[in-house]
Amino acid sequence: MSAVRSALDQSSSPRAIFILELIDEGRLSRFKVDAYSATKMLYENSKTPYPKVGKKISPIDHKNMPSIEQLQEICLRDVQKTREFYGDFNIFFAPSRLTKDGSVAGIIDDMDYTVNLIKRMKEVDADDEQHPNGVSFQGYELNGLCDYAWVEPYNNLKTLPAMGMVLPRHLFQYLTHSNEGDTTTVLFSGSLVWMIWPPTPYNLDILKKVYDSFSGDFVKANHAGLQLLEGGVIFIQAEGEAVHLPAFCPVVTFPLETCVAASWSDLTVENFLGMIPKISLLNAWFDTEFDGQTKRSEFNASFLKYMDHLLNGTSHAVGDEVDTTHKLEFGRLGLLEQLLEGWDNVKQDVADTLGSADAKVLVGIWTDFLIAAKGRECKICNWRCSNKAKLMRKHFEEKHWVQKQVKKDVDSSSTVGDVEMIDDE
Repeated sequence: MSAVRSALDQSSSPRAIFILELIDEGRLSRFKVDAYSATKMLYENSKTPYPKVGKKISPIDHKNMPSIEQLQEICLRDVQKTREFYGDFNIFFAPSRLTKDGSVAGIIDDMDYTVNLIKRMKEVDADDEQHPNGVSFQGYELNGLCDYAWVEPYNNLKTLPAMGMVLPRHLFQYLTHSNEGDTTTVLFSGSLVWMIWPPTPYNLDILKKVYDSFSGDFVKANHAGLQLLEGGVIFIQAEGEAVHLPAFCPVVTFPLETCVAASWSDLTVENFLGMIPKISLLNAWFDTEFDGQTKRSEFNASFLKYMDHLLNGTSHAVGDEVDTTHKLEFGRLGLLEQLLEGWDNVKQDVADTLGSADAKVLVGIWTDFLIAAKGRECKICNWRCSNKAKLMRKHFEEKHWVQKQVKKDVDSSSTVGDVEMIDDE
């Protein structure tokens, strides 16, 4: 902890003083890799792996780390490729300044700002007031640097491509959550302070309240939330190190100097099933995002795709072959039982996320599964019927779905990224 204190003491940012206050109040403790602690117990109680930090888990080639000049060239090329592929509003800024009413002023899609920030990486630290925001972009070449020793996790559904990030010194990134999958962040240059909390029900409830306060005094709500979270740890990530976070950890970062990083997520079957009970948190988070409607639409498309894949397998475009690689089976790791037992508790949150058209698709996915399952009973509640093909859909709609209209009628696009909309046949 002395190294963290020393680094924060040398910072001229008022945010550093606030972080030191959290340490003094006992809200943040030293990150312990091996020693057992009360914090590790919070992760265990939440059935969540403990975070990992260090060079040993970093998949990059440490003997051939790019220089700052090479990083500048790589980032500029990645930014240009991102612009060419996605068009406008493809480069997102992490806001460090908010309006007087506490709301984020908005994302500036300014290519000149992005290029200037990257070109002046070595100069920004001396003039960080001129660069109040960070930038993120599709890390095409940065992603290649991270493939050196990457190993695909077991039961992996999807690996999201790496996003490149340039974070100016003293950019205090407000309280948010790590991705829905296991997230790895590699630091290529700079030094980055991490504050991480376990995704306990208590902590996620605090985080949701912070998200819900976004349209009001967000700064006040953010600071209040940081003083209420439990089990927080703090450490400094150095160049070449990786930080591996389990899904949904509340997190805050604070660069001590301008940082260049790449971050990506692996979504496993276990991640996906663990995400479903937390959809209400995602609903609140969507409302804080500049492109929240797009993110919600993309989420809905992915949710339908993977629900169908896990419950029914995925049919190939050619022929009748069905991909059952990740299809859930009774008695296999208990994952199907977990989904069935908890479904009625989460159906309202799922309905609040899906639009009306997507809701019909989901009902069809569940109906197909329940009809195909062995036996005459509903696998969710054990209700028995003589004709599943005729009666099961009505039973599901009446007993295992919601009757009231969804709050936000946002449907997935017919094609969102590489996720195709599932036809409701």
